[in-house]
Amino acid sequence: MKKFKFSKEKLAKEKIENGLHYEAHQLIKSIINRKLQKNQISNCISVIFYFSLKFATAEQYVLLCDLMYQCCLILTQHDIEFNLEYANKIIEIFQKCPPNSTEEKYKFMNKSILWSKSEENVYGYLEFHKVIGYAYFEDKQYSLAHNHFIYLDDNDILYEIICLWRKEAYPSESHFFVLRTILCLLVLDKFDQALNLINMFETNLNRQDVPLPIQLAYLITSSCIYKSLALYEDVKYKYRLILNYDPDFQKYINIIDAAVFNKKKHNLFKENSQLVYEYQREREQERRKQMRFEINLDRKGNNQNKQLMNKKVNNKNFNTNPKDVSQQNV
Repeated sequence: MKKFKFSKEKLAKEKIENGLHYEAHQLIKSIINRKLQKNQISNCISVIFYFSLKFATAEQYVLLCDLMYQCCLILTQHDIEFNLEYANKIIEIFQKCPPNSTEEKYKFMNKSILWSKSEENVYGYLEFHKVIGYAYFEDKQYSLAHNHFIYLDDNDILYEIICLWRKEAYPSESHFFVLRTILCLLVLDKFDQALNLINMFETNLNRQDVPLPIQLAYLITSSCIYKSLALYEDVKYKYRLILNYDPDFQKYINIIDAAVFNKKKHNLFKENSQLVYEYQREREQERRKQMRFEINLDRKGNNQNKQLMNKKVNNKNFNTNPKDVSQQNV
């Protein structure tokens, strides 16, 4: 029986080498399912890692990601305890996927983060966030890179990402990106990091023309550092129009209300990492949907203009005097 199983794995390897990638993928899935039925979890993971690297060599990144997603499902569904050996292998395979190769690589990595979460690591394994963040950075998806780097104590990369992110936005929106990041850091109980990041964007907070979102970010951060509820409530009231600019801002404020100033009995810090990530991802999806809508509008307008021009040309030809045409032909 062992010889038969070895031969199936050898056959899958040969199919990959001969360019029969989909057939190999289906065969590998059957091998994995057979091992799962026998509760051979460790063997399953080893097979997936081995063939994922084979698919990486063959530049079959979608098939690689499908195997790795199943790997992460096995780890979570069978309550496999987090260990660095598996984590490092997952990172190694993820980094085999080059920039803009496939979005599927983020799917299995996000699943890996869920597997790595624990009471001690409520945000998941930080190295996962780091490699995902850099991958999004290379893909020029700055808002999504930002969503992972906020969990790290690295203001230099956050500063760089926000600067690049702001270039893609309208000038009137640019300072709100800083405010959004600061609120995220406050939600994650990173008060000192938030203050340092503010100082990187605004070295002189005493000048009179500091942008309003930066003012708000600084004052909210100060109220959190000093646990000053009076200052916090005063700032929220005076800058309420800024906080109403983006629905996410109010969500973050509600979390700060509860977690920092104990305006609710329960502590939300353990839930905050997922909330921040979900809010930011929803925001990015809405932004992309709006961009697609505007592009479609432009295309529709261009098509209508072309149709109108064609109609005018046709009408002009139709209304031409037959006598003039006959004279032109002569």
